Amino acid sequence: MKFDIIILAGKSDMDEPLLNYFSEKYNKKYESKVLIEHNGVSFLRRICDVLHESPSIGDIYIAGLTENDIELPYPVHFLDVGKETSTIDKIEYWINNHLSKKDPVPTLALIMSGDIPAVKTEHIEDFINKIKDKECDFHYGVVEQTDMERVFPGSNRSYAKLKDGNFCGSDIFGINPQTILKYSKTFRELTSKRKSFLKQAFFVSPFKFIKIVLRRATLQEVIHIAEKALKMSVDILRLSYPELAMDIDKPFQYEIVKNYLENE
Repeated sequence: MKFDIIILAGKSDMDEPLLNYFSEKYNKKYESKVLIEHNGVSFLRRICDVLHESPSIGDIYIAGLTENDIELPYPVHFLDVGKETSTIDKIEYWINNHLSKKDPVPTLALIMSGDIPAVKTEHIEDFINKIKDKECDFHYGVVEQTDMERVFPGSNRSYAKLKDGNFCGSDIFGINPQTILKYSKTFRELTSKRKSFLKQAFFVSPFKFIKIVLRRATLQEVIHIAEKALKMSVDILRLSYPELAMDIDKPFQYEIVKNYLENE
């Protein structure tokens, strides 16, 4: 069975350290992180090649760019979602205009960031194999700090400190498209920058909020909080490959991933 995937891309006019770094370094304007290159290959092209070679991936959709931004030797779908479109708007557009028109409508599809160029086909397949037989609305991967630092030392990720360990979130998700649309308002509120996880935890359960602050909560309790807040079934799984969580936001993170790619 094959699963469709959307790559979240897009352009930005914001003052972003990584875009500024490459614009100054090469004396040309970079508007999208995913078009930054390593050895002549953009992040996005590297990711698309990996997905194209993955036996479990169906249709590939790119949200936020057009065929004028990147040339690919195989078919993909470019979603005309506009420059200022939010992440949840891109996802809703994809579901409404593409996934919902399929027969049957899929109960599992994938969302992926376009700035994790260290990812490989076996990483994608491993993630899919972990979730494909689970009946769940939202699959979210986490990586333990020790694993991330082992593969990408000094990467400076943000970690949730829990009783089970310190975890950072992945940049690939599994969703049930029908459920996401049903609860899109809730999902939109929770993905807003104004809403922090700790605020949501407090409103769902003040007791669990205290446990998280005191670093006594477990991953299972976090799942309970997420399910209450999102009003859907949630699966939080420990990932085998830190590459799925190593997105690039800053120049030093680019150098870390560059080192990794050159030593493969």
